[in-house]
Amino acid sequence: MAAPAAEVSRAPAVQTQVIENANGNLTAFLDRGFMALEDGEWEKADEFFEQALNFDAKLAEAYLGKLMVDVRAKVRCDLNDVKAPFDNNSNYKKIVRFGDEKLKNELDGYLSIIEERCNQAEMEEIYAKAKALMSVGTSESHKAAAELFDKVISYKDSKELKEKCFEEIKRIEDIKKKKSEAFQKSLQKANIRSSQSSISAGSYHTVGLNSDGTVVATRYTGDIGNYSGQCDVYQWTDISAVSAGEYHTVGLKTDGSVVATKYVGVDRYNGQCDVSGWSDIVAISAGSYHTVGLKSDGRVVAVGENEYGQCNVSEWTDIVAIAVGTAHTVGLKSDGTVVATNYTGFKDFYCGQCDVSGWSDIVAISAGSAYTIGLKADGTVIAVGDNEHGQCNVLGWLDIVAISAGTSHTVGLKSDGTVVVTEYIGDTELNCGQCDVLGWTDIVAISAGKYHTVGLKSDGTVVATKFSGKYYYGQCEVSDWTDIVSISAGYGHTVGLKSDGTVVATKSMGNYYKGECEVSGWRNIAVPILYDTMEEYKQKKKERDQETAAKTQMMEEKRREFEQLKAQRRSAGVCQHCGGSFKGLLFKTCTKCGKKKDYECYKLKE
Repeated sequence: MAAPAAEVSRAPAVQTQVIENANGNLTAFLDRGFMALEDGEWEKADEFFEQALNFDAKLAEAYLGKLMVDVRAKVRCDLNDVKAPFDNNSNYKKIVRFGDEKLKNELDGYLSIIEERCNQAEMEEIYAKAKALMSVGTSESHKAAAELFDKVISYKDSKELKEKCFEEIKRIEDIKKKKSEAFQKSLQKANIRSSQSSISAGSYHTVGLNSDGTVVATRYTGDIGNYSGQCDVYQWTDISAVSAGEYHTVGLKTDGSVVATKYVGVDRYNGQCDVSGWSDIVAISAGSYHTVGLKSDGRVVAVGENEYGQCNVSEWTDIVAIAVGTAHTVGLKSDGTVVATNYTGFKDFYCGQCDVSGWSDIVAISAGSAYTIGLKADGTVIAVGDNEHGQCNVLGWLDIVAISAGTSHTVGLKSDGTVVVTEYIGDTELNCGQCDVLGWTDIVAISAGKYHTVGLKSDGTVVATKFSGKYYYGQCEVSDWTDIVSISAGYGHTVGLKSDGTVVATKSMGNYYKGECEVSGWRNIAVPILYDTMEEYKQKKKERDQETAAKTQMMEEKRREFEQLKAQRRSAGVCQHCGGSFKGLLFKTCTKCGKKKDYECYKLKE
C-alpha cells in the first residue's frame, strides 16, 4: 500500500533539518573548542574538537585545534612562538591531508618562522660553546672550538674566530714544544748526573771512585764483630762504577767484569759477593743482601739472598736500567715498560711493590725498601707497594725530572728546580722532618736517606731537611758546604763530592757511627761531567772507559818491560833498580842509587 502523499513530501525536509542541526553542532563544538583554547583549558578544548571529529572525521579545523592543544597555543598566531617544529605531530599530518591550501600555507609559514628561530638558537648555542672553549686556553679546547665555529661559519664572526683558534693553537704548541724541549733537556741532565755518581753512601760505609779507576772506602771503626769486609777495596783497579750495599761493595770494571768485597763473617752472607764469573756488565746495583748486574745485551744477572725471589731475573730481556729494594728487584725495559721479580715470601709481608705490569712510558725507576717508583716521560710519577707512611702518594706530581725513594718517603725534583715530597703519615716517632722541603729552589740533584733528604743547588751549595727526631746523627749538617757537584745520602750520614775531586761528609754523632764519614784524605775522586744529551754522555763515557783501559794496558806493559829489565840486571850482577854497580864486601850498596842489593845472583834461563 502506497504511503500518503503528505508523509512523502515531509521526508526531505526532515533530512535537511538533521544536516542543519549537525552542522550547527559541529560549528558550536569548534567555536567552544577555540574558546577553551583561549582560556588555556587544554583538556576541555581537546574534548570539543574530538566531538567535532565525531561528526566529521576529516575536519581539518578540528585537527588544527588538537594541534594547538598539543603545542599549547591559545590562538593561531601563537603557533609562531612554539619552541620546536611540529611537522612530526600526527594532528599536523592530518591537517596536511584534509586541509585546504590556504590552511596548509599558513602552517608552513609558522613552521618556517619556528625553524629559522631554532636554527638561530642552535647556531647561537654552538657559537657560545665555541667561545667558552676558547677561554679554556688549551690547544685541545681551541681545536674543538674551531670545529664548532666551522659548523656555524656564516654566523656572526665565526670565520674570523676559527682562524684565531688556529693561530692560538700554533702559539700554544710552540710554547709546549719549547717547554717539552726544556723538560727533556732537564730530564736527560738529571739522568746523566745520577748515572755518573762516583760516591756511594751505604748504611755503614762510604765508597769513592778515583779518576784513575781505583777505589777508596772509609775505614770501619765499629764493632769488629759486625764488620763484613765492605771497605776492603784498595786493590781494585780499572773500575768505572761503584755501588755500596748494606754490608758489601761492588765495582764494575771497564772490561765489563765485576768485583766485590770479600765477605768477612757468615751471619749475613748469602752469596751477594759471588760475581767473579760475570762479564759484559754495563751497570750494577748492590742491595742489602743481593747484587744485580745489567748486561750489554739487555739481560740481567743476580746473586745473593733469594728468599723473596729478588734474584729471579734470568728471563728478563731488553732491560736498560735496574733498581734494587730490600727484597725485590726492578728493571726498566727499552719500550718504557717495567718488570719486577715475583715475590715468593710470606704473603703477609707483601706490599705490592712488584705490581708494575701495567706501567708504560717510564724513563726512570727507583726502589724503596718495600715500594717502587716510576718516572714517566711526561713528568708524572707512579708508585706501588708499601704506603704506610704515604710514600706512594705521588698522584698529581707534574714536571718531575728525577726521583729518589727513601725508606718511608719519596722525593721528586721538578724541571724548575723546586722539590716535591710525599706527605708523611703514620708513626710520629719516625717523622724526622724528612719531608720538609718547602722553599727549596734552584735544585739540580736530590738524594733521599732513611730519615733525611738532601738537595744539591746549582751554585754548588747543599740543603737538607731540618731534622726533628731522635734518629739524628748529624746527617743534615751541610749548610757550610760549597763547590759540591754530587751528593749521596746514607742511613745516617751525607757525603758530597767537590769539583776538585775531594769529598766532604757530615760529622756523625752518637753510637751509630762506624767511620763512614772519614773521607778527609780523599783527593782524586772522579768528578762527573755534564753533557747536554744522553747520547753524547754515552759516547764520551765509552771513549773515557776506552782511554782508561788503554792507560791500564800501557802501564801493565811498562811493568812487564821493567820486570824483564830488572831480571837482566840481576843476571848481570848490577842493581836491578837502576843498573848501577855495587860496592862493599858484606853489605853491598849501589853506587848510583844507594839501594842495598836485594837479590841473589842467578842467570837467566835460556
